[in-house]
Amino acid sequence: MSYSVDLRRREVAIEGAPEIHLNNKKLSYIPQQFLRYYHTRETVEELVLDIHYDEKFPIFVCEDSSGIYIQVGVISYDIYIPLQQQPCQKNIYGRKWRVEPELPTSEII
Repeated sequence: MSYSVDLRRREVAIEGAPEIHLNNKKLSYIPQQFLRYYHTRETVEELVLDIHYDEKFPIFVCEDSSGIYIQVGVISYDIYIPLQQQPCQKNIYGRKWRVEPELPTSEII
């Protein structure tokens, strides 16, 4: 029987990694502790595009001289300006999370 292991781009199984076969007899997986990760801004963007989230919380993937990071925005009113002076809600940036290239994919999500 032929099994297919579904690894994301820039994930590599270490030598001798076990494959766990699923009950559907077509797919298998490799536990994350047996994988090496080499994330780039592009691979993190691919992960974020696969996530369904509330549109009031846009997710940005960026890179600066310190590396890759994810920043979550909040569409809301500015708390430092009186509400009656604001014609509409805007993107208020939230905190940043650094993403090391070796971080397991499941921990990014």
